[in-house]
Amino acid sequence: MGIARKKIIEIMNRWMETFKWAPDHMRQVSILALMIFDDLRPLHGLDEHDRFLLQAAAISHDVGFLYDEENHHKVSFDLIRKADFSGLNELDQMLIALIARYHRKSPPKKKHKFFNALEEKDKGRVKKLAALLRIADGLDRTHTNFVKKVQCQLTESTVVFVLEPFEEKSPEVQAGLKKSALFMEVFNRHVVFCGVAHL
Repeated sequence: MGIARKKIIEIMNRWMETFKWAPDHMRQVSILALMIFDDLRPLHGLDEHDRFLLQAAAISHDVGFLYDEENHHKVSFDLIRKADFSGLNELDQMLIALIARYHRKSPPKKKHKFFNALEEKDKGRVKKLAALLRIADGLDRTHTNFVKKVQCQLTESTVVFVLEPFEEKSPEVQAGLKKSALFMEVFNRHVVFCGVAHL
């Protein structure tokens, strides 16, 4: 990661900590999201700058929780969009805010004015990165860092998420499955979660 991007991530980490809500969860989601991003490069075709956008969105996706639990994704969007992150340009800040906004509930839609105002290539980036973030967020459903590692394997029709450790009935696996709908839509792949022993 370039020096400028690394500095912005440090700034966002400090900013996120001021909200004093589940910082360990947001960091864990960031770790899992980057693992998924790295393994799925052949599928998503995104670059290092997009990886930075995903990391920034992951470490800040839940900052709105203390203000409105039910709509915290929307509050997170507003907080990120309006924050002062020195060195972050306006477009990148909007993309990070939107990726965080779409980590749960409704997927991106044309009727959403901030999303619809983007150029088509940026809409695609938001959809892809939000799809990855949703699964990463699901894999830390209990905020206990239960899933330590995720590796992704690609076939023509499926993405297999290999989890360590893996428990089929765990809240993490159930949440990962529940939050995989956008991923399946964007990438046109089925999603399977399993452990190393199941391969």
